[in-house]
Amino acid sequence: TISLVPPPRQSDSDTGDHGILNLALGTADTTEKGLRLYKPSVTCKRGSGLSSLSCTGTACSRCNQGFYHSLGQLNVDFGSGPTTDDNSCNATCTAAGGCDLTSLPAACLSAFGPTGVQNLQDPELWHIITLKASGGEFQGFIDGFHSSSQPPLYVTGEAAAAVEQFRLGVMDTGDGSAPSYGNVDIAEILIYDDALTTQEMDRIGNYLAIKFDLEYFRLDADVGSATRSVAISKGCGCPSAPWHTPFCNTSLGPYCASGAALASGTCSSSNMGLKVVTGESFLSLSPGTGGKGPTTGNQFKIQGYYVLPTDVNVNGDSGILGANSTNNVVQIGTEGATDLDTAVTTKYLAVSVGRVPSDCRSPRSEVPCLPADFSEKFATDCRIRSTASSGTNDATTLCANWVAPSPVPEIICTAPAGIGEGLDIIIYWHGVATVLSNWYHYEPPVIHSLTPNRVNYKGGSTVTLNGKNFGTQSKWTATTHGGFQTANVQKAEIIIESRRPTKCRKTTWVSDQQLLCEVPPMPMVRQGINAQQRTLQVKVVVQAVNQRNQRTTSSTLVYTDVPTFYTCDNDKISNQAMQRQCFECCRSACIVDEFSQGGAKKGYTYQFCDKSCYQYCGYVSGRTRRRMAVRRLLQSRHDARAAMLFWGAEEPVPERGAKSFSRSAALARRNRRDDSVPVKIPGPASDPKDDEPESLAAAS
Repeated sequence: TISLVPPPRQSDSDTGDHGILNLALGTADTTEKGLRLYKPSVTCKRGSGLSSLSCTGTACSRCNQGFYHSLGQLNVDFGSGPTTDDNSCNATCTAAGGCDLTSLPAACLSAFGPTGVQNLQDPELWHIITLKASGGEFQGFIDGFHSSSQPPLYVTGEAAAAVEQFRLGVMDTGDGSAPSYGNVDIAEILIYDDALTTQEMDRIGNYLAIKFDLEYFRLDADVGSATRSVAISKGCGCPSAPWHTPFCNTSLGPYCASGAALASGTCSSSNMGLKVVTGESFLSLSPGTGGKGPTTGNQFKIQGYYVLPTDVNVNGDSGILGANSTNNVVQIGTEGATDLDTAVTTKYLAVSVGRVPSDCRSPRSEVPCLPADFSEKFATDCRIRSTASSGTNDATTLCANWVAPSPVPEIICTAPAGIGEGLDIIIYWHGVATVLSNWYHYEPPVIHSLTPNRVNYKGGSTVTLNGKNFGTQSKWTATTHGGFQTANVQKAEIIIESRRPTKCRKTTWVSDQQLLCEVPPMPMVRQGINAQQRTLQVKVVVQAVNQRNQRTTSSTLVYTDVPTFYTCDNDKISNQAMQRQCFECCRSACIVDEFSQGGAKKGYTYQFCDKSCYQYCGYVSGRTRRRMAVRRLLQSRHDARAAMLFWGAEEPVPERGAKSFSRSAALARRNRRDDSVPVKIPGPASDPKDDEPESLAAAS
C-alpha cells in the first residue's frame, strides 16, 4: 500500500502523459509492466481553448465549457499485462464533440467512483492518493472514501509484476527508454509492505489530511459499514454527508427513520446510542446530558453502539487489536465473565476532556482540525469493557428485524483534573478524533468557610477560602515568557460581590480545596450597609471558567468599620447639584462618625472627611480642595469676628488668675481646634468646582 500527496501541474503547452509514480521491472526490461500512476494532458476542441491560457492547438490546461476532449484525470497501468484504467473520457468526449464539466456523460462519471463522490480532480490541488495492490486486484483511492466498492482507480484479474525499481515524476519502461516526465510536487509518500485494511488506510489518510491541511479527505464514518474506522454518536437516521447517500435507505437498519418499529424498541432519534456515565455507581444518564465529576477527576464510562471501530477484537489475530468484527458486530472480551476489562494503550485509544471548535467536532467535518485547535487534557487508565456482543449492525437488515447491539460496548477512563462545564469529550482511535460536544461537566466550586470572615473596609487582609472543586494550579496562574507567575483571570478568579463587584488584589492557589485572597477595599459606591453596626455583608464567589459556587452563608464576608457616608447617593455625581448634595451628605455623615468615636483624628477630622468625601463624590481637583479649605478658614474667622462683635467691640480682659474666658475666645479656640466638642452639623463650605486635577497628597 502506498499513500502519497501530490498535485500534478500541467503547463499550457504540455501534451502527452505526466508521470507521477512508477514501479518497474529490472533496468533491462523494455516493457511497461509494474505500476504506473499518471495524468494525461487536458485537450480541448481545436481553437476553443481559453484565450488567457495561450493554448497551442488542443494543448491547454483548461478548456471552455463544453469543449473538453480529454479531462486529464488520474490514470493507472497495473500488472504483468499491464492493464490500464483510463479515466480521461477521451473517446466519449471526442465522440460527443466535447464535454461540459458541469454535465458529464454517465460513462465518464462511472469511472470516478460511486454516486455522490464522482469528483474531478483539479490538477492544481493537493490530493491524498492511496494505491493498494493485493493479489490480482489493484485499488486506487483519492481523498479517502476507502470503504467504497467502486474506487476511482481499479484494475482486477491482473497478475502483479515483480518490480525492482521505484521512480517518481516519470512513467517509463524498465530500461528507461520511453520516459514521460511529469511536472508534479510530492509532499510526502508512505510505503507499506502489506495490503492495509480499510480502517488503517483511513487513519493514515487522516494523519496526512491534518498534517497538510486538506479539508476534503473523508473517513468511513458509516454506522452500517463493516469497516468503520471511527467512534460515532449515531443510532438511527441517515447521515448528512453526501457520500453516504447511496447507502442510505430509511427502510433498513441502522438507517431506520425516526419512529420506525425495530425488532427491539423504536427508533426515537437520529442521533442516539451513545451516553456517558460517571461516579462510583456508574449512574446511567440520558443520552446527551453528559457526565459529571469532581475537578480532581474521577472514573467515567462512555457507552455506545458505535463507540469502538469495527476492527477492535482482542481475541483475534489482525487489525489494530484483533480481527474485524463478526457479522459487523464488535467482539471483545469473549473469554468469559472474568475477562471484563481490557487495557488499551494510547497507541490505539486516547480520550481527552477539553474544548474543540465547532468545525472540528465530526469525522466528516469539511474543515481540517489541527492540534493547535484543541484545548484538552487526556484521561488516564483507559480500557474497553464488554462481553461478547449480539445484535445486528449493518445497512442491509430491515428495520423490523434490526436489533441493537447488546451489551453496549464501553470505554472506561479516569478523567483529568479540571474545571468548567459543557466540555467536550474527544475519543481518539489511532489518532482519529471523534468529539462529543458539551458532554462533560466538572462539579462547580463549593465554599465551606472563610477565615476570617470579617475584615476592615479598607481591605488588605488575607482571607482563606476552604471548600472543594477549585481546580488545578494551572487554572489560576499563567507563566509569562520571562518565567513569572501572573494571575490568569481568563480561567479562574475570586470575585467580591457588592453593588460594584471587585476582584481579590492577589489570589494564591493552595490546593483544589483551598485558596487565599487578599481582600480589596470596599468600592466607593453607595452600599446597603448596616448603619448601626457599620458593617456590609458581601458574597465571595469563585468563578471557575463558566461555573460559580452557590451564594450561601458560608461564602459571606463582612466588611467592618464602614463609614456611614456609604449610604450617600453618588450615582448621579455628573450632575453638579447632585454632586454637591452627595458631598454635603458625605461630609456630615463622616464628621458625625468621627466625633461619635471620640474624635480620634483630633485636629485632622475635617481634613480627613473633606479628603474622603472629595473622593467619594467624584471631585478630583486639588486646587479646588485647597480653595475650599481657604474659604472655610476665612469663613471660620468671619464667624469668630462676628461673635466678638455680638458680645462686644473688644474682648474683655480677664482678671489676674481668672479661670474663665470669654465666649468669643472659646469660639475662636474651637475654630483652631476641631477635637474639642462633637457637632452634628459641619461648618459651612463653598461649592467645589473642578479646575485642575491634582493628587490627594498635594491637596493635603
